[in-house]
Amino acid sequence: MTFSVRQVEWTTHSEPICRIRTDVFIREMEIPENDEWDGRDVDALHVLAVTGNDEPVGTGRLLATGQIGRMAVLKHARNRGVGSAMLKLLLQQAAAMSLEQVFLKAQLNALRFYEQHGFIVSGPAFRDAGLPHRKMIYNLD
Repeated sequence: MTFSVRQVEWTTHSEPICRIRTDVFIREMEIPENDEWDGRDVDALHVLAVTGNDEPVGTGRLLATGQIGRMAVLKHARNRGVGSAMLKLLLQQAAAMSLEQVFLKAQLNALRFYEQHGFIVSGPAFRDAGLPHRKMIYNLD
């Protein structure tokens, strides 16, 4: 599967972003809608992964606080480098914003993925949207 990842604006790409996050978080992971839609998307930097046929298959966001989140890849596009490519672009954008550090709340089953990209676990496990997570940090300097 060929794909590309690019930064997109919420105002013009909210539909595919919402569709991906609804499929992954609300339907697949059964996260309550009110936990998913936090009102912060309009101010976030978003990335969108699309196939060679322009099918949206993944998304993620970066907040001005340095928090990376809402990383979601549709099931049929997983384990093909989409998540890694999105994360790399988000880290590049964070560096361009002169952030010294970024952080995220990783589901426990995603810890290894983020560790492979240089993130370090910081603090104890906690529940977010009903699922166990750990905070992870990445130093950009």
